Amino acid sequence: MTNINVSVPQRAPRITEITAASATEVMVSWEALSPQEANGEVLGYRVLVHGGDSTESHTTQLQRLMIDSLLSYTQYKIQVRNKGQIILPVVMI
Repeated sequence: MTNINVSVPQRAPRITEITAASATEVMVSWEALSPQEANGEVLGYRVLVHGGDSTESHTTQLQRLMIDSLLSYTQYKIQVRNKGQIILPVVMI
């Protein structure tokens, strides 16, 4: 029998900086989780951008992302999540 242990991180990454590159672009940076907080290998990050009536989802392996095509004079909410992690399969005999 093979079990795959899926581990959930203790917290989401914390956004450390948002810098406006232009009226329609921002650079978002965040800190990585420590190995203890990650509870396994972080496979990447999902960045959710909520604005107006829509939500966009971006994925990256890096700890930063340039978000473009934003609308001027629009308020946005940005969330960073761990894309997920999987611990190697454990064989049970």
